[in-house]
Amino acid sequence: IVIFKAPTEAGSEYNSGTDNDLGDPMINIPTVAPRGGHGIIAHHTSFDTPTQVDPDSLRDLSIMNAAYAYFIASAGPDQMRWMAQLALSRGYDQINAAAENSLDQIAVANNADTLGRLLYWETARVDYNLMRETKAVKQAADLPKGLVGLASFAGLQKERIENAVQQRATELHLEKIQPSVPNANPEAEK
Repeated sequence: IVIFKAPTEAGSEYNSGTDNDLGDPMINIPTVAPRGGHGIIAHHTSFDTPTQVDPDSLRDLSIMNAAYAYFIASAGPDQMRWMAQLALSRGYDQINAAAENSLDQIAVANNADTLGRLLYWETARVDYNLMRETKAVKQAADLPKGLVGLASFAGLQKERIENAVQQRATELHLEKIQPSVPNANPEAEK
């Protein structure tokens, strides 16, 4: 069986996005990409009807998905470590991409309120990505040294964000920026 690592862009032609029960492209464990071969992109549209299903493609996809499910179910320690390493690599990519996006937003912020919100939310985003990616690695195998490295990398990205916020504040002739903790929303807590 040949398994490929799908690109991480949701909705790309090789990725089934998050709608996949056999693999999880959100954590980048290799997954099959079930697609029909009739040239009509109809998945989850009003054109997604049984008449659009090509019986040969359905048979081929069923065989491929069964083989993939068997591979995942029978994965031994070597395969689990391999999948954990893929998830760890994706963790670095996700944390870095989030930090880069944060830096882009900080560069165009024009007041203390915006910088305070960005400092709070963007460092929280790094923490969230670290938690999610750590969980993804642990679902496949325990890589303690790799996870220590990932946590250290996340810490460096938070420092980059904090430094960029303070630098932007200096450029705008503002005082030191503190994180703006959002007000509690009683309606959302119900």
